[in-house]
Amino acid sequence: MGLQVNNNVVVSDNFPVQREDASSNYANFMLLNNLSETEHTVLPYIQKYLNTINLNELISLKLIKPIKIIVEYDEVHFLAECIELPIYAIGHTRSKAIHNLKEQIEELFLEIEQDDNLSEDWLKYKSYLIERIK
Repeated sequence: MGLQVNNNVVVSDNFPVQREDASSNYANFMLLNNLSETEHTVLPYIQKYLNTINLNELISLKLIKPIKIIVEYDEVHFLAECIELPIYAIGHTRSKAIHNLKEQIEELFLEIEQDDNLSEDWLKYKSYLIERIK
């Protein structure tokens, strides 16, 4: 993948995400930009939106609809998590975290695909996956 620069965001498979905004020093950003309390509250949601990715493929199973995920860096690892499913994965690179999450999604699907003896929440997750995976 290499480096990509979009909206002051530098993304690399081998380096942490670096930004010239709130991610580098949130408190200073808030002070320097005189953000209101409302803006202060909304900013984390905007940051998550900017880190949202549509997965359009898995490893061995075929996706018929994308799965939305969020990828964030925590100074040690990249964390990839599904927005609609209670699963996540980590990796030393952004690509590895996404790859690990794809594995988790496939394992979860194969595990619950044939099981109808699930709680109401897990039946919703199963339905979500069945709508997206062939």
